[in-house]
Amino acid sequence: MSVRASPPASAEPRRAPGPGVIGLATRLLRVRRDPIGVLMEDARRFGDVVRYRFGLDEVLLIRHPAHIHHIFVRNDRNYWRGPLYDPVRHVTSDSLLTTDGAEWNKRRRLMSPAFSRRRLAMLSETMVEEIEWLLKRWERFAHAGQSLNVAAEMYPLTQRIVGRALFGSDLSGQVETITGAVNDLRLDVDRRSMNVFTLPDWIPTRGSLRYRRGSANLDRVVYAIIRDRRQREARKEDLLSMMMEARDEETGEVLSDSDLRNEIALILVAGHETTAALLGWTLHLLHRHPEVLACLDEEIERVLAGRRPCFDDLKSLPYSSRVIREVLRLFPPAWIIDRRAVEDDAVGAYAIPAGAAVVLSAYVTHRHPEFWPEPERFDPDRFLREAVAARPAEAYVPFGAGPRTCIGSQFALTEAQLVLASLLQRFRIRVHEGQEPGMEPSVALRLRKGLMASLEVRS
Repeated sequence: MSVRASPPASAEPRRAPGPGVIGLATRLLRVRRDPIGVLMEDARRFGDVVRYRFGLDEVLLIRHPAHIHHIFVRNDRNYWRGPLYDPVRHVTSDSLLTTDGAEWNKRRRLMSPAFSRRRLAMLSETMVEEIEWLLKRWERFAHAGQSLNVAAEMYPLTQRIVGRALFGSDLSGQVETITGAVNDLRLDVDRRSMNVFTLPDWIPTRGSLRYRRGSANLDRVVYAIIRDRRQREARKEDLLSMMMEARDEETGEVLSDSDLRNEIALILVAGHETTAALLGWTLHLLHRHPEVLACLDEEIERVLAGRRPCFDDLKSLPYSSRVIREVLRLFPPAWIIDRRAVEDDAVGAYAIPAGAAVVLSAYVTHRHPEFWPEPERFDPDRFLREAVAARPAEAYVPFGAGPRTCIGSQFALTEAQLVLASLLQRFRIRVHEGQEPGMEPSVALRLRKGLMASLEVRS
């Protein structure tokens, strides 16, 4: 569907409404404690564009699909990465997520073939093998009658999947080192995301020492694998080989060792975190909605008939796909992204001055009452083909929008669907009653308290 028009623009764009400077200190404390609650409250109060002023900095929250389309699609060249990406840049340096302009274009062209549908079908075999590792682990808990935090279990699984997808069998013997390094770097991103001021790295704080350790361990393993690959003649079918072989059709350039290291760090740190959070929220919502779980069980039993799922089965599991997309609507792991305006611009009636930061929260947009009736209701049928066609594309932005839509979105969706089908095929997951997991909006929108459950092996 074409983008639904936003309110008509005025002849002279004016400043958007928003909270004043009175009580700014209190508001900043609230933002730190509950950023999503503040954004939702302000969107309901002020509308589709909300203006914030922090000293000399101007920040604009947008939520209307027409405004998102203008900034992220139609006029995307006027908007570069904003300050919210700085914590990731500290870990990955120049990477696909943190660069702009010609450098970003080059990296996107080089990396896109590695995430093609054909490559994804090949990598899905690796996903299924790693999922089997979790199934065997869960069987031990089930037979012992032990409960476990099923949401937390998604993190080592997705980390193993992304590690194997990147390195293939070269990961053998290095799992613990890479896992520890990725956790150290993820915690550094969290620390910088949640603190306005951080001390320089040369000061030996607990956080800086952890960052140095994680960075050094990751570099040691990754550069050794890259050196080994460059000396081999045999070709491998994993993401690292695909990225190493990629050559820019326009310039003939390839990714250097340091480029590869930065993209690997990005994929390892961000690639597993978002999918793990998505799966945790999925298990939570299925517990709250047994009628949806019953429909899922029926589809999985009918289509798979007891065999483990594969890539070709996914098109025959449309309900599971709709469930995952609805979970992404309600609890998008990538819950906030930002841009900074290069030149003056406007959306609808409101001005966007050069230098202003523009914030898009998928969590807020996915609850816009004009496009999502009863927005808090969990309803996978919102993603039936006719319902999708009736909405503007930018009403649903779990992976961003425009040319910079997440390159790994199909990888994440495939992984999530295979994991969900495998878990529900093998187990009845009995989530303990009375749990309120709460939201932890950091790098990804995680469950704050996890999700304790007992397991029953299906006969």
